[in-house]
Amino acid sequence: MLGRLSRAERLFSRGQKLVAQDNLEAALDAFSDALTLRPRATGLHLHRALALAAAGRLQEAVEAMQQAMTQQPTNPVLPMFLGQIYLDHAEYTQAQTWCERALALNPHNIHALALRSLTDMALGKIVPGYQCLKHAPPLPITGLERGLLRGRKGGPPSLLHLTNAACQSRLLLFAEAYLLQQGGQARTLSQQLVETSARPVASSQTHKCMAALDRLFTYGVMGIKQLYIYLRYAGQRENRTVRLHQIDAEKAYYLGQTRLALKLYTQLLQQDEEAADLRVVRQRAFELCYEQGDFCQALQHFQQLVPQHTPDATPDAWQSFVYGELLYQQGHYHEAAACLTQAMALGVQDYKLFYYLGLCHLRSGARREAHRRFAQAVRLLHPGITELRLDEMYRVSQSLPSTQAFLPSADKT
Repeated sequence: MLGRLSRAERLFSRGQKLVAQDNLEAALDAFSDALTLRPRATGLHLHRALALAAAGRLQEAVEAMQQAMTQQPTNPVLPMFLGQIYLDHAEYTQAQTWCERALALNPHNIHALALRSLTDMALGKIVPGYQCLKHAPPLPITGLERGLLRGRKGGPPSLLHLTNAACQSRLLLFAEAYLLQQGGQARTLSQQLVETSARPVASSQTHKCMAALDRLFTYGVMGIKQLYIYLRYAGQRENRTVRLHQIDAEKAYYLGQTRLALKLYTQLLQQDEEAADLRVVRQRAFELCYEQGDFCQALQHFQQLVPQHTPDATPDAWQSFVYGELLYQQGHYHEAAACLTQAMALGVQDYKLFYYLGLCHLRSGARREAHRRFAQAVRLLHPGITELRLDEMYRVSQSLPSTQAFLPSADKT
């Protein structure tokens, strides 16, 4: 008996690892073998159902979940996962039904609440679904705990903030698919991040003092560099003028005067290329264009900084990553996917890499692959990308004459 249990446990663990490696057929074989040893193991039926759903075998996945629920009819997790399976296959009415059943068994199930909000939005109820995600859910906590949550900065956490990465990736997939349907009305994530960083932030007195010292130090260093240029190029008026302009641009750059710095760097690029440190100037111009959201100009600077596709060029992970993002911003999706895939193969681990790669897959109709990449993105450190994209989805939906049910196209993979 113990030997059968031990072998079933090993097969179950092997199946989970194979699922993580996206080797679904081998994983299903492992789960089936484990079930011959433990036919009443509810967890095995659940994981087999999830693997079947990931393999696109919806009806078999539903049957496997039904078997699990027959064994544990009061388990609130099982109908929730069945709702998730239906949701992933765009069967929104069925998904809503099973989420409601899960909540009837446990009204405080965070994952079921989030999935229900997502199905509401998918069925055209954008406002209630979005608002549910943005508000704190009813939690089974004591009055003292509730008071402490109200007292925290920003108030109690919203339902969206309490959801796990698996749920956030589904929300992100839905938001991006919705925004893709609306064409050019939506801002990109990079544009949102530029606008967010441009908002004024309240500073404490200590921060203000440190900023003043930093400005004073910058003026001192730049003054010394200007004096050096005057002495170094005393008899070379033309070179001296160009070098002094570069010092002025650097001073504006370090003082955060972005527009002035970009104007000065642009003027330097139009002058004698031999007189100025062209690569440094172009690098700064690229950074400033990117920070301001001028991705077209940033791409032009980047292409001049980093010649692409030369026969003797060694692939660089960071360059491939940045080039892929900029290409996507300009609508070159196929080339962007190639660069981002190369960066991923070279070991880059950045949320933007997986996010934009997911968008490339979504545009090609490969929703399952897009979901995988979005899941990788939300597991990494990021500035709340799911919330940002849901906010953008809500903004766009409010500008439309009417909110209609969202019906995504089928996965082409």
